[in-house]
Amino acid sequence: SDTKLGGNRLEGRAHRADGILQVMELFFERRQGSFLHHDLAPFTWPHPNRETYLSVLKLYANDKSQVAFGSEVPLRCQQIVERMQHRYQQGDLELIPDTIVWNQVMSAWAACTDKAKALKAANLLQHLKRDDLVDASSYGHVLRACAKSKSKQGAKLALQVWNEFHKQPDLEATSYQYAFFFQACTHLDRRRDQVVEVAFYKCCQDGKVNNHVLLEFRKAASPSLYRKLMGPSRANLSMPALLASLPPEWAQTADRKTSWGW
Repeated sequence: SDTKLGGNRLEGRAHRADGILQVMELFFERRQGSFLHHDLAPFTWPHPNRETYLSVLKLYANDKSQVAFGSEVPLRCQQIVERMQHRYQQGDLELIPDTIVWNQVMSAWAACTDKAKALKAANLLQHLKRDDLVDASSYGHVLRACAKSKSKQGAKLALQVWNEFHKQPDLEATSYQYAFFFQACTHLDRRRDQVVEVAFYKCCQDGKVNNHVLLEFRKAASPSLYRKLMGPSRANLSMPALLASLPPEWAQTADRKTSWGW
C-alpha cells in the first residue's frame, strides 16, 4: 500500500530512509509475535527508536527535492508520527511524540507547495496547543508557512498567529520569525503599515534586526513608512550600509547570517 514500501511519487534519501524504517518496524512486529526469544536469535533484531523516527522526519522536512509534491511530504510525516503514537500506546514509552517530533511535521508543511498550507499548519498548531506540544519554533514554522503561501489568507493567519505568540510570556521571537512575519504582511490589505510599524518597533526593542529583517521590512512597508522609520539619511542606503548605520542595540541579540537574501 502507499503507507508501506512505495506506491507514490516520493523518492530520494528521505523516502529510502522511510522504507528502511518500515522494514525495521516489520521485523520488530514479527519479533513481538515470534516463538524465538530475541536473546536466542542468530542476529540482532532491528529496533527503531525515537532517534530513528526523528532522523527520517528531519530528512523529509529538510529535503528540498520533495517540495513539488504538494501535501504528500507533510502527510507522510504525519503518518510516521501516527506510527510512533501507535507503538507508544502499545507500551514503547520512549516513542511518545513530543514537540521536537511534531515540529518536523510543521516544517514539512511550511516547505510544501500545498496552496492551503498556511491554514493546515495553523490548524495543526491549535491542535498541538491543546496538548501543550508547541514551542517558539512551532510558531516559527507556521509563520514561514504563512509567508511562503504568498496569499491574503496566509497574511491574515500570520497576524493571528503573531498576536497569539506574543501573548505567551515565556516565548521570544527570533530575527527569522520577524522576517517571515514581515514577508507575510506584504499581502495584508488593511492596516498594513500600522501592523508593520508596530512589529518593527518591537523588533528594534528586542534587538533582533538583521539583514533578513531589513529586507522583508523594506518590502512590507510603504515608501513613506520606510523613510519615516529609517530617516532621510538612511532611506537610500544599500542594505549592508544600512545595517552598519543602525544603532547597535537594534541588533544586539539578532540571529547572525553572512549571506544576503534568502
